[in-house]
Amino acid sequence: GRYVTSRKLIARDTGRRYEYEIDYAYVATGTFNTSYDLVLGEAKGFRELTDEVMRKMAGLADRFPRKPYLAFSTLKDRYSDAEKAHLRSLAGRGYKVIALTREELDPYALFDRFEQAPHKYAVGLEKLSRNTLHLNVRE
Repeated sequence: GRYVTSRKLIARDTGRRYEYEIDYAYVATGTFNTSYDLVLGEAKGFRELTDEVMRKMAGLADRFPRKPYLAFSTLKDRYSDAEKAHLRSLAGRGYKVIALTREELDPYALFDRFEQAPHKYAVGLEKLSRNTLHLNVRE
Protein backbone atom coordinates (compact mmCIF):
# COMPACT_ATOMS: atom_id res chain seq x y z
CA GLY A 1 0.00 0.00 0.00
CA ARG A 2 0.85 3.68 -0.13
CA TYR A 3 0.27 6.46 2.35
CA VAL A 4 0.41 10.25 2.53
CA THR A 5 0.23 12.62 5.48
CA SER A 6 -1.39 16.00 6.02
CA ARG A 7 -3.42 16.74 2.89
CA LYS A 8 -6.17 19.12 1.89
CA LEU A 9 -8.73 17.67 -0.48
CA ILE A 10 -10.82 20.08 -2.51
CA ALA A 11 -14.29 19.28 -3.85
CA ARG A 12 -14.88 21.46 -6.89
CA ASP A 13 -18.11 19.90 -8.16
CA THR A 14 -20.31 21.37 -5.43
CA GLY A 15 -20.62 24.79 -7.01
CA ARG A 16 -18.39 26.16 -4.28
CA ARG A 17 -14.90 25.37 -3.14
CA TYR A 18 -15.11 22.98 -0.19
CA GLU A 19 -11.98 21.77 1.51
CA TYR A 20 -11.45 18.70 3.63
CA GLU A 21 -8.32 18.27 5.69
CA ILE A 22 -7.04 14.80 6.49
CA ASP A 23 -4.08 13.95 8.67
CA TYR A 24 -3.24 10.78 6.79
CA ALA A 25 -4.50 8.49 4.07
CA TYR A 26 -3.58 4.95 3.11
CA VAL A 27 -4.55 2.92 0.06
CA ALA A 28 -4.16 -0.84 -0.17
CA THR A 29 -4.58 -2.31 -3.63
CA GLY A 30 -5.42 -5.84 -4.69
CA THR A 31 -2.50 -7.99 -5.75
CA PHE A 32 -4.01 -9.45 -8.91
CA ASN A 33 -7.07 -7.27 -9.47
CA THR A 34 -8.27 -3.69 -9.30
CA SER A 35 -9.77 -3.89 -5.82
CA TYR A 36 -8.67 -1.38 -3.22
CA ASP A 37 -9.32 -0.17 0.30
CA LEU A 38 -8.88 3.48 1.23
CA VAL A 39 -8.31 4.76 4.76
CA LEU A 40 -8.80 8.43 5.62
CA GLY A 41 -7.37 9.34 9.00
CA GLU A 42 -7.71 11.94 11.71
CA ALA A 43 -4.98 12.12 14.37
CA LYS A 44 -5.82 14.08 17.52
CA GLY A 45 -2.86 13.49 19.83
CA PHE A 46 -4.26 14.08 23.32
CA ARG A 47 -7.09 16.36 22.16
CA GLU A 48 -10.76 15.42 22.06
CA LEU A 49 -12.46 14.26 18.85
CA THR A 50 -15.34 16.66 18.27
CA ASP A 51 -18.71 16.28 16.61
CA GLU A 52 -17.52 18.71 13.92
CA VAL A 53 -14.53 16.50 13.06
CA MET A 54 -16.77 13.44 12.87
CA ARG A 55 -19.25 15.25 10.58
CA LYS A 56 -16.49 16.42 8.26
CA MET A 57 -14.95 12.96 8.02
CA ALA A 58 -18.36 11.42 7.31
CA GLY A 59 -19.03 14.10 4.68
CA LEU A 60 -15.73 13.33 3.01
CA ALA A 61 -16.44 9.59 3.04
CA ASP A 62 -19.82 10.25 1.41
CA ARG A 63 -18.08 11.79 -1.61
CA PHE A 64 -16.50 8.47 -2.59
CA PRO A 65 -18.43 5.87 -4.62
CA ARG A 66 -16.88 3.12 -2.47
CA LYS A 67 -16.90 4.08 1.19
CA PRO A 68 -13.42 4.40 2.71
CA TYR A 69 -12.42 3.42 6.20
CA LEU A 70 -12.40 6.34 8.63
CA ALA A 71 -9.52 6.01 11.07
CA PHE A 72 -9.38 8.03 14.26
CA SER A 73 -6.16 8.04 16.27
CA THR A 74 -5.47 9.25 19.78
CA LEU A 75 -2.40 9.06 21.98
CA LYS A 76 -4.66 8.61 24.99
CA ASP A 77 -5.10 5.16 26.53
CA ARG A 78 -8.83 5.31 25.91
CA TYR A 79 -11.51 7.41 24.30
CA SER A 80 -13.82 9.57 26.41
CA ASP A 81 -17.49 8.60 26.71
CA ALA A 82 -18.41 11.42 24.30
CA GLU A 83 -15.85 10.23 21.75
CA LYS A 84 -17.10 6.65 22.06
CA ALA A 85 -20.66 7.85 21.43
CA HIS A 86 -19.54 9.70 18.27
CA LEU A 87 -17.59 6.67 17.01
CA ARG A 88 -20.50 4.30 17.76
CA SER A 89 -22.82 6.65 15.89
CA LEU A 90 -20.60 6.63 12.80
CA ALA A 91 -20.27 2.84 12.87
CA GLY A 92 -24.01 2.46 13.46
CA ARG A 93 -24.71 4.56 10.37
CA GLY A 94 -22.65 2.20 8.21
CA TYR A 95 -19.28 3.93 8.16
CA LYS A 96 -16.24 1.67 8.39
CA VAL A 97 -14.46 2.94 11.51
CA ILE A 98 -10.98 2.16 12.82
CA ALA A 99 -10.62 3.55 16.37
CA LEU A 100 -6.94 3.54 17.36
CA THR A 101 -5.60 4.42 20.80
CA ARG A 102 -2.05 4.50 22.12
CA GLU A 103 -2.49 0.79 22.85
CA GLU A 104 -2.63 0.01 19.11
CA LEU A 105 -0.27 2.73 17.92
CA ASP A 106 2.46 1.45 20.25
CA PRO A 107 2.06 -2.16 19.12
CA TYR A 108 4.72 -4.00 21.12
CA ALA A 109 2.07 -6.27 22.60
CA LEU A 110 -0.57 -6.09 19.87
CA PHE A 111 -1.14 -9.87 19.79
CA ASP A 112 -1.71 -9.79 23.55
CA ARG A 113 -4.00 -6.79 23.16
CA PHE A 114 -6.07 -8.64 20.56
CA GLU A 115 -6.22 -11.86 22.64
CA GLN A 116 -9.85 -11.22 23.65
CA ALA A 117 -10.83 -9.32 20.49
CA PRO A 118 -12.95 -10.85 17.72
CA HIS A 119 -9.82 -11.51 15.60
CA LYS A 120 -6.59 -12.32 17.43
CA TYR A 121 -4.69 -12.03 14.16
CA ALA A 122 -6.20 -8.95 12.55
CA VAL A 123 -5.06 -9.46 8.99
CA GLY A 124 -6.71 -6.76 6.93
CA LEU A 125 -8.55 -3.54 7.57
CA GLU A 126 -11.97 -5.08 8.21
CA LYS A 127 -10.64 -7.22 11.07
CA LEU A 128 -8.63 -4.31 12.44
CA SER A 129 -11.80 -2.21 12.40
CA ARG A 130 -13.79 -4.87 14.25
CA ASN A 131 -11.07 -5.32 16.85
CA THR A 132 -10.59 -1.63 17.57
CA LEU A 133 -14.34 -1.02 17.81
CA HIS A 134 -14.65 -3.99 20.18
CA LEU A 135 -11.76 -2.90 22.39
CA ASN A 136 -12.09 0.88 22.32
CA VAL A 137 -15.67 1.88 21.55
CA ARG A 138 -18.12 -0.71 22.87
CA GLU A 139 -20.20 0.21 25.90
